[in-house]
Amino acid sequence: MAENNINPIMSRDDLSFTRRDDAGRLINWSVTHEPLEDWGSKHAVGQSYLAEIAELAEHSELEAYNAVRFALSGSCDFRRGESTTFGNTGWGEECGFAEAIARAVIDGLRARNGGQESFSPDRAHRRMYVEEAIGYFLACSKAFTCLEVLLGEIDGSDNLLAQGSLIAAGRGIAARYADLAERWRDDLKVGGLQP
Repeated sequence: MAENNINPIMSRDDLSFTRRDDAGRLINWSVTHEPLEDWGSKHAVGQSYLAEIAELAEHSELEAYNAVRFALSGSCDFRRGESTTFGNTGWGEECGFAEAIARAVIDGLRARNGGQESFSPDRAHRRMYVEEAIGYFLACSKAFTCLEVLLGEIDGSDNLLAQGSLIAAGRGIAARYADLAERWRDDLKVGGLQP
């Protein structure tokens, strides 16, 4: 059972983000928004809706597919005037995109059930463009130039206080570029360069 809902999710009616209107029609995306709501907590709630879709897919992949598709596209029925993510009124592009996303969600749930690791944008690596690498190395050359100047000043100074200040400034510059350099090094190891 998903944390947003206390009842087992057997149909789209059981999803926490759906409701029935006065005529008994299913509104596939019905969430309330407050002007001063906490974006972070609402973002977490929105992400948790996937757990509800996953639970629904255990009972019916078709219902789960339709839940995603209709939440995004409002059933692609312009006569019903449903409020949806796209504000869709039955346009082909939006309906096609919503259906493709819904298929991808079901494919992803199947893969996850098969033991495949979940995608994480933080762990995704891509090949680095040569222009990006050149830009990075130019940025680093400026930092190394700064460090070279600082080292020269430290070496030429007899004032211990000045030397300490220059060393602290040099450490700050080095630290600022060290994290960036580590990330780029990891990206290059995994993804390599592309022209």
